[in-house]
Amino acid sequence: MKRPPKLQQKRLLEMLVLAVLLSCSCIALFGFYTHRAFLTSTSPLAPRSTAFYQIQNDHLHHYNRQNLSLNAPQPAATLFPKPPPPPPQTNAVGSVLETGPYHNWELFAADFQEMMQHLKIFVYPDIFNKSSPFANIFLPRENPLDNPKLGNYFSEHMFKGADHFYVCCHSVGREAPSKHHGLRNNAIQLTCCSSYFQRFYLSHKDVGLPQVWPRTDQTALNPPHARHRLVYFAGRVQNSQVRQQLINLWGNDTEFDIFNGSPTFPYEEGFKRSKFCLHVKGYEVNTARVSDAIHYGCIPVIISNYYDLPFSNVLDWSKFSVVINQRDIASLKTKLLSIKREVYLRMYHDLCKVRRHFFWHTTPRGYDSFYMTAYQLWLRRGTLRLSY
Repeated sequence: MKRPPKLQQKRLLEMLVLAVLLSCSCIALFGFYTHRAFLTSTSPLAPRSTAFYQIQNDHLHHYNRQNLSLNAPQPAATLFPKPPPPPPQTNAVGSVLETGPYHNWELFAADFQEMMQHLKIFVYPDIFNKSSPFANIFLPRENPLDNPKLGNYFSEHMFKGADHFYVCCHSVGREAPSKHHGLRNNAIQLTCCSSYFQRFYLSHKDVGLPQVWPRTDQTALNPPHARHRLVYFAGRVQNSQVRQQLINLWGNDTEFDIFNGSPTFPYEEGFKRSKFCLHVKGYEVNTARVSDAIHYGCIPVIISNYYDLPFSNVLDWSKFSVVINQRDIASLKTKLLSIKREVYLRMYHDLCKVRRHFFWHTTPRGYDSFYMTAYQLWLRRGTLRLSY
């Protein structure tokens, strides 16, 4: 029997309302390895050790960091006020020069502030038994359908690792996730060795992590006129042809402090008294010496091919560092001496501006290494590479 038109309209309206309700109730989970983390549309209870994030209706990952109690979320933490843009630099005739070491400070500051305003982190404890209310998310269980495309975790069903990140600075951290193809191909790797020749490093997806030693404070820098040595480097050869060539060519130069191994004076002193500090590939390429040079106000000289520098999508490294191809080591001194003093002074002042981005605090502060690394994850929030 054919239904009356009014009944058909009523049934269609009910189906439309149901479809809207279902679409509004969808939850996207964003899992982060080391501390398993997920995106959620509501604010659940909050024990500690796993982070939860909130996706807004516009499908962007807006979040704001929170400290949560064991029972319920606390009010959002106080946000950093929006920083004013740096004043434009002018020359003697009043013409505006380039505005420092950032590709686009205004764009970066606005996007960074959006991240600070909308990031929400809900922290949970590690799950060890099935009595936890979150056991269905974190504990593995048998695949009921015996489908190889499904995993043993709910988040693995959804994104095959594309919603995770993990941190590693050495080979052990890279080898373990490399055994899981979905994790290796999809998860974001935060690594201290961001070379294109490094195994398992994917430049379009992974993040170069600044390798920064814990320091109590930002010590005062030696001014440029107090830096009497041209170049400083101290490190083992480590089967590195580049380092061996560097020592053979410049080890006895009177303007260079080049040491195969430890220097004859305190290691930090070389950074403080030199204008340029070399970053030369050894067994691997990492950022320890770059961060040390920036901390002590020494212009980094990067001698390494195909290397992703930390925060390179925000910082214009050409404004406060020198990048030299490995095959040009023989002309190293000529290149450095060709840098005019006014250019060196501008590089030094730009280096002082970016110094705060390479410092870790026990309680993170705006624009330090913690938040700058979080910003790299923010920029990659829409990168999903599903393996099926």
